[in-house]
Amino acid sequence: MRMSADSFAGGISGRPLNRKRRSKLRAANGWFGSVMKSNGQESIMTTTMKKSSRVGITEVAKYCGQAPSTVSGVLNKRADCRVSEKTREKIMDAVAKLGYRPNLTARSLVSGKSNTLGMISTAQDIEPTTRIATAFEAEARKNGFMLLITFDPNDPEMEDKQINWLDDRRMDGLFLMPSETGDHLQLKSLMERKFPVVTLDGLGRLDVNCADVSVDYYEGGCMQAEHLLSLGRKRVCVANSVHSCWVVDQRIAGLQDTLLKAGAPKPLYMNLPFEARPIMDGPAGVHDFIRAFMLKNKDKMDAVVGTGDEVAMTVMGIAMNAGIRVPDEIAFAGCDGISFSANPFMPLTTIASPHEAIGQAAFKLLHTQIKRKNTVITPKMQLTFKPELVVRKSTVS
Repeated sequence: MRMSADSFAGGISGRPLNRKRRSKLRAANGWFGSVMKSNGQESIMTTTMKKSSRVGITEVAKYCGQAPSTVSGVLNKRADCRVSEKTREKIMDAVAKLGYRPNLTARSLVSGKSNTLGMISTAQDIEPTTRIATAFEAEARKNGFMLLITFDPNDPEMEDKQINWLDDRRMDGLFLMPSETGDHLQLKSLMERKFPVVTLDGLGRLDVNCADVSVDYYEGGCMQAEHLLSLGRKRVCVANSVHSCWVVDQRIAGLQDTLLKAGAPKPLYMNLPFEARPIMDGPAGVHDFIRAFMLKNKDKMDAVVGTGDEVAMTVMGIAMNAGIRVPDEIAFAGCDGISFSANPFMPLTTIASPHEAIGQAAFKLLHTQIKRKNTVITPKMQLTFKPELVVRKSTVS
């Protein structure tokens, strides 16, 4: 017994298979029957298998008895497709019943557009980046785009792979936070092709000209120092859980430069020996380290500045539990302006950034490049937002 080349696995019904029955089996609704020969007798197999789980224009055309070109014309709303309203309704009824969805990949090959944007983030697990991404996505959706979002754990090799992955899927543009290190070879390759790209904090990390949205982090550090100096606080401790980060380096530089210019001593540094994210929950030992540091050095400081709100709030909470009075003995300030900084327990003075405006501006810059094509990057496409000082009870009682 041998099976013909077009056979599929299944049980044999034993019924003779004539030409008419074979034709019906193979043509009906895109389903294929199986044929088996035994002792010269062809038999139909009871199990059939579908060519594809995706319904295409051909299946819709067969279902409603129209030519595929007619169905395509109706679905794509072509001006040269002249059909009666009855035919149009028949086609749309078939589309609904069969669950037809357009092949966007095929359409993108023809139109050169996928209406898809890529996003790569190195910090999707923190609130500021999440708010920026949310605002960007909302603007993209309003304008008919969908997002493919990937997370890069600050790994240059992973960044290259993710850019290639998104590029292979024919994205129309890319919004990303570049990794702290690396050559950024694939990113530079996109830019050389005049492909639409917008970076978040890219000007500080890249050695190429790019459309960019960022915050004046240095100015944010200056604002922290000026506020504390205005309150007579000069002995500042910097609490930091990130030891290699362009954003944090800018904030610390602004803070330290302003303090030194005012004649204040160089800040004391509490560099946490942990990859402490999220710092509020651990890892094991981080809270013990902070408590010991604060009790040992509390007489050397009258203010603590966290390089992020989460760091500042964690250190503040541990200090208060250890009996340190806030802000009478030690004032606390953070930066980022996350939602929890306004907590009723002890509202935190912070340097807030306009995250929603940043996300919206990033989409506008990217959309402009997509529409214009081969856009030359100018200083007008490099936006730096000003941070805002939000004063609360952690510095002013």
